[in-house]
Amino acid sequence: MMKVAVGQSLVNYPSMDGRLFTDKSESARLMKQPAEDEGVAEELLRGSGLLQKQRRLIQLVLRGQEEPAFFQRLMDIIETPFAVVGPRRELLFNAISCRDEDLLKGWPWQAVVRRLQMQSGEWLRVPFAWKDGGIGFVVYYCQGEELPRDEEGLFVQAAEAAAHHLNMLRLTEAGRTPQADLGELLARYIRREVTEGVLTVQMETAGIHVLRGTFQCMLTQAAADGEGDGAGFPGTAELIRALESCPALGELELVHLAVGDAVLTICGAQHFVDSGRLVQIAIDALQRMEDQELRPKLRISVSGRKTRSAFLRQAYEECTDAFRLAQQLGTREQVIRFDSVDLAYVFRHVPVQEMRGYGEEVLEALLAKEPEYAHEMMRTLEAYLLCDGQIHEAAKRLFVHRNTVAYRLEKISDILDVDFKRIDDLLRLKLAFMFRRIADEDSAT
Repeated sequence: MMKVAVGQSLVNYPSMDGRLFTDKSESARLMKQPAEDEGVAEELLRGSGLLQKQRRLIQLVLRGQEEPAFFQRLMDIIETPFAVVGPRRELLFNAISCRDEDLLKGWPWQAVVRRLQMQSGEWLRVPFAWKDGGIGFVVYYCQGEELPRDEEGLFVQAAEAAAHHLNMLRLTEAGRTPQADLGELLARYIRREVTEGVLTVQMETAGIHVLRGTFQCMLTQAAADGEGDGAGFPGTAELIRALESCPALGELELVHLAVGDAVLTICGAQHFVDSGRLVQIAIDALQRMEDQELRPKLRISVSGRKTRSAFLRQAYEECTDAFRLAQQLGTREQVIRFDSVDLAYVFRHVPVQEMRGYGEEVLEALLAKEPEYAHEMMRTLEAYLLCDGQIHEAAKRLFVHRNTVAYRLEKISDILDVDFKRIDDLLRLKLAFMFRRIADEDSAT
């Protein structure tokens, strides 16, 4: 052991040649040796720090699923940014500042621990075994310098900890239905306890691929007022059964997952021209729902379209925000579109009479026409705006030929003196219809 002075006390450490120094004079002599003993002390300190990291790593693994943000805690321990890549090349976690394509370059990778020298720094890839077969990787990155060689064992242990965590996630859900598994995991993802990558892998494993491309969400819940209270209040299992029985939804690639007392439907939207398409499908689903007693109790909110699975939490929050904003605005519609109510929320303090006056002013020339003609033109214009300016979708909504819609819009353009290619004109028309709707609902109450 070597005794190193710390303040007025002496601390025993093993010397490099195994001797034991106990007297102060010997200790003082050793402390005067500049370079050699400073290197020994530095090595001892590094060893002590490494041991502390290993202890914290073990504690993290023992806490297991009770530990929220597991990968973030792991990164705090090893003090090195890393990414976790699943066996299908999916990013389960990524704290490395680089493009995904650069990180995943050269895939598939060999299942060996490998260091890669780059101009920006050094990479270390450590493979781990996936429970259902296949090999995943933890990729470490140190910008501008090499990763410490003496901590390579720690990096391997951290990769094993990551693999254990991912496999335990799968084991805890064993023996339950895929919907129950994913619903619970989705709830944890929304609470930021697991990453989007972990949820995506579980969905892919269950054969659900709706997050591979563009998708859209709708959230279904029973109304908190009226007949939905008490013993007749439907549970999420009943809501899922009702949604699964809807022919309008049965034609789509989707999954229904229980989240709290509501059901989130994630729907593949690659073939939707705009976000209004799912709104119309949701309306049709309610109208054709077999359970006539349940139908009036339900409300559905619809998110905007999302292009990447990383936006799933945002889509869910848009659905919950749509319910909240609709309640504040007092709207009674059963199907609520987020990108409609958020605009209405901005103008919530505008007096109702001013809203009504603005709507009548913008649409005055059209409303002055013969009532039946005006009604048909107003329906066409509103459908066009709800379909984000897509004539084909507006025609489907109105059950007419697209040429009919195009002809009517040309007439409306002349009557109102508007140009449908101008964003300002479209916004004025959208506000006019929105204000009229809010004013009509206010009058009804």
